[in-house]
Amino acid sequence: MSPKISAHILVLGLGNILLQDEGVGVHIVRKLENDYRFDPHIDIVDGGTMGMDLIPYFDHRKRVIIIDVVNFGKMPGYVQKLNDHEILTTINTKLSEHQSGLRDVLSTLKLMEIEPDKIILFGIQPKSVDMGLKSSSDLQPAIEKVLTLILNTLNNWGVNYQLKHNN
Repeated sequence: MSPKISAHILVLGLGNILLQDEGVGVHIVRKLENDYRFDPHIDIVDGGTMGMDLIPYFDHRKRVIIIDVVNFGKMPGYVQKLNDHEILTTINTKLSEHQSGLRDVLSTLKLMEIEPDKIILFGIQPKSVDMGLKSSSDLQPAIEKVLTLILNTLNNWGVNYQLKHNN
């Protein structure tokens, strides 16, 4: 079954929430979905560890933001923005199975000639990918930084956002 595509912009969080920092991409997209309204509408997807099953989510997209942990060989919490083809050359060292899946997905999109016009990956250096449901405290500033980077990117793409009011 194909996903329902309702917007030209996709924000995709990747990771395994059972492996501490590995789930940070998923936690970030959940926060975006729970805390913000976007106009025009964007699709926010918890891609978890879906691998090649993500391909339909990219179809007919103009712009995609991906959030994931990446082993940059830096201090925990380090954040780096990767654009388009930089992503494939940077995520050679996989932390988990879904990272090889992301490489495969991006390569397949290119082969199928259905690549979005723009893909950005916000990568966060993890501290621990051991079993556990909570991210390392070292990553909290990085999470806030990536949220700001995502919101700024979306705003630059003509997407307005508002905090939801929780009563």
